[in-house]
Amino acid sequence: MRDVGEIETAQSLVPEWALPVVELLTVLGDVWFLLLVGALAYWFGGRERGAYTFALVLGGLALVAATKAIFAVPRPPADLHLIATQTTSFPSGHATGTAIVYGALALTFDRVGTRRQRLVLAGVIVVVVGLTRIVLGVHYAVDVIAGVALGVAYLVAVTRVARGDPRLAFGVGAAVAVVGTALGAFSSATPQASCLAAGICLDRDALAAVVGTASALAVWTVLEDARAPRARWYSVGILAFAGLVVIPAVLAVGAFDPMAGTRALGAGVAVAAIMFVPLAIRG
Repeated sequence: MRDVGEIETAQSLVPEWALPVVELLTVLGDVWFLLLVGALAYWFGGRERGAYTFALVLGGLALVAATKAIFAVPRPPADLHLIATQTTSFPSGHATGTAIVYGALALTFDRVGTRRQRLVLAGVIVVVVGLTRIVLGVHYAVDVIAGVALGVAYLVAVTRVARGDPRLAFGVGAAVAVVGTALGAFSSATPQASCLAAGICLDRDALAAVVGTASALAVWTVLEDARAPRARWYSVGILAFAGLVVIPAVLAVGAFDPMAGTRALGAGVAVAAIMFVPLAIRG
């Protein structure tokens, strides 16, 4: 299932002059690029639809971090890598992320083309990005296939559960991040794990996903309650979770691994900043 021969074959089929193009195309699945796509959707996609799309994007990135922390499968041999990478291999984060993000755009933004046309375009992007990961030598084909399947499954599940409700979509993303990080803490340590005790190692990306999704859920709750105040128990619970559980936990981890704490807090601040931008623009 995980054969270096498939990578060598893929690399032999791509001429050397085309490798810069392959490297450029793979950026379509980079975390920073997917987060940018989600931010643009949030800013310009309308209040509810933009927030819902952003929630799907954050949930997808959290799923990527969580599953990589849980499985902790090493990359193909380093001599096959055409780009630098430090994370684990299974499933492909690029494949999972692109399936969720571009699939979400195809489902939620209905002003361009037909639903089928948008889904076909999203599918083409997912396939192209997946192939670039094999050509670049950082994934086996099974990593990419599993990533696409996982991304599609998550997108279908969340759309059926949330049904367009941003709060529920943000909540699912936060739950995935928390559960995935907890499970990953007791699996094999990833290359960028922070080991707090024997057998307990928190992946830095997974921890950042917890803080980022919790921050998004808390900010959206504040924005919604400011717009239409609701004295509901879940609003209090969400804010208490973010303020009394997540932040102290991050600070505790940061005492052992400052880089992990800094990255996690940075993720929370970045997500909150993205969500407050529309307010700043409107004054």
